[in-house]
Amino acid sequence: MQLKALLSASLILAAGTALADQPQRIAAVGDVPANLMPRHSIVPKRPILRRPAVGEARLALKFVDGARVRIDGKNGLISLAGADLGPVRAIAEQFGLGFEPMFHLPAEVIETVERRAMIASGRQQPDLQGFVFVTGSQAQVDAAANALHALDIVEFGEYILREVEHGPGPGSVAADPRTLAAAQLTARMKRMLAPTPNFSHLQKHRLGLFVDLNNNGNIEIFGPDMTPFTDDDEFYGGFEVDFVWDTAQFMIDQGLTRNWNRNKNGGMGDSVRVGVVEFGADVGDISQAHEELRHVILEPQQVMLPHRLVSRDHGTATTGIISARDHGLPGPDRVVPGDDAEVGTIGMVPRAQTWFFPTVSVTQPGGRLQTAMLSAISYMDRGDVLNFSIGFPGQGPLQSSEAHAIILAVGGDLGITSVQSAGNDCLDLDEAAFWPTFETGGIVVGAGMPYFQVFGFLFFPYFRLGFSNHHLSQNTPHVSDRVNVQAWGERVVTTGYGDLQFIPNNRRRSYTASFGGTSSAAPMIAATAAAIQGVARMFYGVPLSPAQVRGIICGGGICQEGICAPNETLISGTADPPEGDPCNPLTYDPEEDSELIGSFPVWSGDDGMFRAILTSPFFDGGERILLARVLRGKRIYGNEIAIRAADGNALVVESRFGEGGTTQNSPPFPAPTYFFSGQMTDVGVQALVGDPQAVNSFAISTTLRTNSGGFVMHGLEAWNVVHERWDWLGQVQLGQAYTTSQFAATSQYLNRSTGELLLRAWTLQIGIGDTYWADYDSVLINSSTGGLGGGGGL
Repeated sequence: MQLKALLSASLILAAGTALADQPQRIAAVGDVPANLMPRHSIVPKRPILRRPAVGEARLALKFVDGARVRIDGKNGLISLAGADLGPVRAIAEQFGLGFEPMFHLPAEVIETVERRAMIASGRQQPDLQGFVFVTGSQAQVDAAANALHALDIVEFGEYILREVEHGPGPGSVAADPRTLAAAQLTARMKRMLAPTPNFSHLQKHRLGLFVDLNNNGNIEIFGPDMTPFTDDDEFYGGFEVDFVWDTAQFMIDQGLTRNWNRNKNGGMGDSVRVGVVEFGADVGDISQAHEELRHVILEPQQVMLPHRLVSRDHGTATTGIISARDHGLPGPDRVVPGDDAEVGTIGMVPRAQTWFFPTVSVTQPGGRLQTAMLSAISYMDRGDVLNFSIGFPGQGPLQSSEAHAIILAVGGDLGITSVQSAGNDCLDLDEAAFWPTFETGGIVVGAGMPYFQVFGFLFFPYFRLGFSNHHLSQNTPHVSDRVNVQAWGERVVTTGYGDLQFIPNNRRRSYTASFGGTSSAAPMIAATAAAIQGVARMFYGVPLSPAQVRGIICGGGICQEGICAPNETLISGTADPPEGDPCNPLTYDPEEDSELIGSFPVWSGDDGMFRAILTSPFFDGGERILLARVLRGKRIYGNEIAIRAADGNALVVESRFGEGGTTQNSPPFPAPTYFFSGQMTDVGVQALVGDPQAVNSFAISTTLRTNSGGFVMHGLEAWNVVHERWDWLGQVQLGQAYTTSQFAATSQYLNRSTGELLLRAWTLQIGIGDTYWADYDSVLINSSTGGLGGGGGL
């Protein structure tokens, strides 16, 4: 009866809220392109996995797009395209099954999302209304699962686990004044009336890290060139948040941004939406919202369950990391951490328009994860960010599910970046039963140990916390495909729980100093993505794609260690860690390479993020590097974004021995011919010229270094479109310091019809020899309409 009354009251509240001025879902603007690329799909259909033995799981079906299957009535199905549903109905009748839609949203909302994604991406989209859940007893559903999955009209069937929070939260403090002595109650009443203290000085994840190489042997850590000392002469390796804010404001003040509101700081999240998808959080209703989360927009028409039915602390903590504000009141100026006027904590992008989408709600009984995901996408647009600090027990992040990967890919086609916790089950995600082979717009975040220095000694740089899911196998195309980056997985100060500050019967003023797991790591990266998009909007007027954001964040990836020893591998070039692993004895395999992923601080130098964005001509209309592919060697870290500027963020390739001769094509790069045998790296570079008809010649500069002590040559070749061959443009000798080399090319290497220019930058150490690392810091191309020099650069 109490729950029924609560439901009735909540529905009345939701209806009243709906009458107010509510944020609107984003409409589709423009025409769908005539020739669409194929949609992202699961090919081939794999056998359906058995229902997990632990946890709740539901059977989901995705019907083929052409059938346009819909729910008809309470449990029935109908095909709007007239497809034969007889076999489906026969199985359902045999086992006493029904069906319900996966998404409890109006059809027009779902169709608008699909249309927007087609317009934005030029790609066909899945028929999202063709997703259904199978209803019935668990035994009957299990008995029918394989038969349903095998039908031609079914694209795939999948068991979807009930999601869990990817973060061990601090225990909430019990609040029962009846158990307190009078003196204890009096002391707590005083704290209730006192203002919240300033906790920002405890937010070590907001501080950057710099290591003096002279005092730390052979360890090299890239970070800000200012050392932010804290109490007791220790400092931490986190995100230099204040520098991002200040630099963005400095550029605004200097007039370096055009057509931009001078009162908006993109580095603080202005102009960017960030959505958090979780069970619940203390947001929305001002009478229940946390004092620093009153500005967060709760998904319209939704009312969260009360604390006694579902904990909101986890969502409160993740949301606070992103956008905590003083009492929810945005001011024109930021408050410097440690300022007397500051109370509580400070989010990493406090000016972002922050949304919360609950996965359980009074207004929709039962779990609504998939509905919340699609609803969030309907309110987000290009350049916005979604955070998912949730996943599946024993399985991994959201995109380890076929259905969720497809939903996320729709958001990715809209230009939305989805940041996902990797999970806390100590799994190698290379062994996941499913992993998408298409672009989802996702960034998967693992949990690392906060590292710090005390009296000149560096502790735990880039170490994976033992519980974090990871990616160790070398059997997939790219080492960092499964876990892209790491961030703090313990000791995070944020809103919620109450172990740092607890006010009896007032969760709105609770704070924690011990939030952790990959749940705390993901919102740090989500906030970083939002800051990147804010800065990109400041300078370009349009945001970056999710792949570009991921490239900037992860392009400076280094070894993520699983051992308690300094990070020697970054310098030595070997991925063989010392024997033994006192930190994680159950997870360390001495036969495996260290995991190579992005790690904070992810940019070289204090202005690394700005250089990564501003020196990459994503929108200048001139030439741009589209692709950097390793043709020979093993990619260690980095990508095409890493070579767009000489900024210390490098594409690093480990050499491989190869015989001379002709190899295979690797489209778009024709097969090269190697004239010598030896240890080699070879990187194909695909560039696009903005005005190919006007270009006469090119000046090309490369900046490389190698850790080899031997004689290593570096050469550059270009594809001759006239004679259809690779032409040698020159070569130089490389050393262990960066060497910048100049090359010249004529227009015979330019495809005039497509504007494409294909290059190969290679290194060679003749003979068998030892492997080495080649750091490709930049490949810069300047075109000219009248001789070399001038023109736009890459």
